[in-house]
Amino acid sequence: MDDLQLLDPDIGPIIGLRLQQSDKPSIKQLLPLSEPVKALHSQWELLVLVDGVLYRRWSVKEVSGDVLQLLMPRALR
Repeated sequence: MDDLQLLDPDIGPIIGLRLQQSDKPSIKQLLPLSEPVKALHSQWELLVLVDGVLYRRWSVKEVSGDVLQLLMPRALR
């Protein structure tokens, strides 16, 4: 899964940025990138890497604690 995410044009750049820095990148860094990348950037605080795989963290009332939502690469959607 991590290979497919890295190759994905929208998820791959976010993984690269996550690996380079923990602070949210400036919007200037994202200007040449796609709108979906910018949308993921807006959720920066919710994104987590687990063993090289990118997830979005959600709080669910029915479940105690957070739930991790796998971000699916385009090739698997």
